[in-house]
Amino acid sequence: MLRYLFTLSLALMLAACGGASDSDSTTTDADTDTTEPTAQVEAQTSDDEAEAPADDTTNGESFSISITGAETFDFEDESAPIFGCVENEVHVQTFTFSPKLDIYMKSDIEPGTYSWATFDANAGAGSVDGSVVVSVSGVELDSGRPNFYFTSPEGEFIITSMPSEIGDMFVASFNGTVQGSDGETITVSGDLNLETSGSYFLDCAF
Repeated sequence: MLRYLFTLSLALMLAACGGASDSDSTTTDADTDTTEPTAQVEAQTSDDEAEAPADDTTNGESFSISITGAETFDFEDESAPIFGCVENEVHVQTFTFSPKLDIYMKSDIEPGTYSWATFDANAGAGSVDGSVVVSVSGVELDSGRPNFYFTSPEGEFIITSMPSEIGDMFVASFNGTVQGSDGETITVSGDLNLETSGSYFLDCAF
């Protein structure tokens, strides 16, 4: 009987030792399985961050234009104005039908602050010296007829940087009011940071 109890106790002890060993092994394997993928993810994340390219989605150009008052116009991102120059007359314009912004000045104008001038259709915008012409046109929704605002101008046009060759930036800001033929007044303001392109130049000297 004692021999039987001794054998049974020994068997139970061995079984207990074996269970603990299996449990420890299972815990170690689980710890290993959890730790290794985490380390791999952290390493991968670190590599991705190191290899991520710098944000270079723009070439430095930017613009904002606000027109409020008798009419309110919004210019979308695709309405970015273009800086062009023909026969020594600078023409900054949005290639849009409505609303449309046109700015005229002499090509030899220097950085500084200038007043707004009235556009003279007979003499042309190029005849304006020492000032800047700002003109806005848009469609009146109830009639479909375009309204033109360029008379009785009052405002400032500040040129921060004037290009001296193709590829230079034109940087300017402006704020003022112009009237239409019926006496309606709109306020026009904006900030321009435009790159000059040879595609829009013809017989132009700065």
